Amino acid sequence: MSEEVVSQVHNGRRMERFASIDFQRGLAIWLMVFLHVFNHLYDYSWIDPSTIFQVVHPLLAVWFIVMAFLGAWAGYFVLISGIVTSLTAMKRAKANTPPFKIFLKRAINGVGILIAGRITEAFGYYGYFGRVIQSGENLLTLSPWVNPYSVSAIWRRIFMLEALQIIGWAEIIHAIVLFFILLNHGERKPTRNIIILSILTVIIFVASPFVWNYVDNLPWTIPPNYDDFLTNYMGGVDPYHFTWPSEALQSVNASFKTYLLVLIAGDLYPFFPFLTTTFIGSIVGIILAMDKPPKKTPLYIGICVFAIFTAAVLHIFFDPNFDITFERPNMGFYLILLGCQLGCVALMLRLVEFRGRGDKFGNRAIIKYFRKWGIIAMTMFAIQIYMLVPRAILYPLFSRLYGLNTISDQFLRGTHPGAEVWVLFFAVITILSYDFLLWLWNKINYAGSYEWIITKVTSGRGLKATVSRLNHREIMNEVKWINCHIPEKK
Repeated sequence: MSEEVVSQVHNGRRMERFASIDFQRGLAIWLMVFLHVFNHLYDYSWIDPSTIFQVVHPLLAVWFIVMAFLGAWAGYFVLISGIVTSLTAMKRAKANTPPFKIFLKRAINGVGILIAGRITEAFGYYGYFGRVIQSGENLLTLSPWVNPYSVSAIWRRIFMLEALQIIGWAEIIHAIVLFFILLNHGERKPTRNIIILSILTVIIFVASPFVWNYVDNLPWTIPPNYDDFLTNYMGGVDPYHFTWPSEALQSVNASFKTYLLVLIAGDLYPFFPFLTTTFIGSIVGIILAMDKPPKKTPLYIGICVFAIFTAAVLHIFFDPNFDITFERPNMGFYLILLGCQLGCVALMLRLVEFRGRGDKFGNRAIIKYFRKWGIIAMTMFAIQIYMLVPRAILYPLFSRLYGLNTISDQFLRGTHPGAEVWVLFFAVITILSYDFLLWLWNKINYAGSYEWIITKVTSGRGLKATVSRLNHREIMNEVKWINCHIPEKK
């Protein structure tokens, strides 16, 4: 997802991009920041989905449901990444870039994402430094820095697959698949490529429940004093942590074998089924890379969305355990998420590129605002710990008002008057804080960001390479927007 949407040529020509893809990439990051503020600062423990409409105003109940649903949209990043990767690969292959060079660039990018993800998860918001800062203890003392709950994050989060990890692994696996597809001028055979990726998609989807069932039912060891482990390292005993795919159970069974099983069936976004999301995105990218994509492409994608929803309904009908969860989603919920995400892609393509509105859409002020968020999407994803900055700044005010530590505590409904409004206030302030950070960063064309580093590494010229594709002025104002079809005027 850190790669440009299509090959960008700066030798006298403007970079070419898909406006709807740029917009969705930025919107996805924006929503991640906005919704995570609610996840971090609001106590949802009082909510019972079966009675929520009787407890609060219907509009507030709908708000909570929508937030819970969108909060599980990490797969959207995987989908967009799949589109971008195959689209870029096909464009480069058509420009006579050797398949191995394309593979190497994508694989290095994937490894870079894995490294960034590991650092983020071990030391970021949910990792060591995030936990130390949110401990509520005096940071000038030794206690918070050696607290087992904080220290454990460095090794324990190895045994779970967060969003950056699945995106990185998907990038590497996708690069391998595309390498073989592109051999012998495979970029000229889109129909064959789509068939191959469709077969891979079906295989992964069908195999997922069987893989889960096998891994979940292995004889996982629950060690002595496990309750103490959960209390000290997980922040409390939760029945979920006594079964796979809990990150706690995974980490106390730490081994290379366990790590491999985490990749295919662990918490949170395992290969089965999330590689399905990648390959579906790849199919969309291959279609968009055609010289003349079929003008009914959005309709064809829409038919796929209908098929996905049909499969979701059937799965939910036969699966009594359906629920909306922030852990590994069951197949019914996964399919609903995938269908909605792919539906958004189809709708945006239909409204923009397949109506010849790329220029008009891409140059709108509100679209530029969201596009800005997607320029260094991976970096934005990785610096969630920055969310603590506005909370630290506002800590004195809310400490005086409610005796609330906004760094480590949550707003409680019934205890803190106007809890929902205050959390919304924090969400807006956090967004503005990120806007300020992006404004400062674009002054130096995002130097030091993940995208800046990986572009230098993969350029072939090392750290001496220029990073023209991160030129903020060019990205925002000098883009050639791609249109797939321009309807004839009647």
